[in-house]
Amino acid sequence: MSEKDAAEEDGGSLRKKEKSLTNSYSEVGLNPDSLDTELYLSKDDIKHIKPPSSFTPQVQTESTHISYRFRCAGPGVFQCTLTRLVFVMAQEAELLYRTVQWDESLLQSAGKTAAGPLFNITCSVDAVRELHLPHCETKEALCVDGLLSVAHISDDGMSILEPLEITATHVVVKVPHLSGWGVIWDDFKRLLNITVNGQVLLFFRPSEPARINVFLLQENIPLSEVNSFIIFTLWSSQNPNDFQQLSDNKLKLCTGLLVTPL
Repeated sequence: MSEKDAAEEDGGSLRKKEKSLTNSYSEVGLNPDSLDTELYLSKDDIKHIKPPSSFTPQVQTESTHISYRFRCAGPGVFQCTLTRLVFVMAQEAELLYRTVQWDESLLQSAGKTAAGPLFNITCSVDAVRELHLPHCETKEALCVDGLLSVAHISDDGMSILEPLEITATHVVVKVPHLSGWGVIWDDFKRLLNITVNGQVLLFFRPSEPARINVFLLQENIPLSEVNSFIIFTLWSSQNPNDFQQLSDNKLKLCTGLLVTPL
């Protein structure tokens, strides 16, 4: 083989490598006029690299019920500061969401238990690409395969979806259409690990006699929901200004027991 033929063969091999690189999830391109390396990223790459934009939604309270409203200006990843929900948006749209009551009979028939709030979400069709639901699992619990899944509840009943991904803080699911969404536990696999990340809330009531109320909750329970419940249910006959939240501390919770403060 001549030197010219060898060079052409090497060039063809190099072009094949460049072509396969171009078809990959993301690609690295070399500028022949520079020693710098240029990184080309798809929209999905950017989604995983860039942190979500935080927003505080408009809140409307009626008795113990809270609804949230936010308008996304365009495509992107947006995280609610009150509920920790993350929305991966494909286009500009208005989000309306609230927590609703779980149907325990649906969960029991499927051998599942609620692992967090059930969110009823409405938005224009195809606007939400993915939904990231906050969970309360410890690092050890995330090693239990099949512990967490996502319940999608609509007028047709409940369907159970496997997550696209489970991060240290969220369960990621693709959104076919919106309605009720929530994280659920597998009843059997939950017995393998009964410790979850939690939060302890202390509320002071300067009444006669003065009292401190202690609430132990899962970490993924929104504080806005707790405050509304306390004001309008437990102390509805009192002035809401007569109590104040003293602290919000993180801890680990075991079934029925407080085991390890963090």
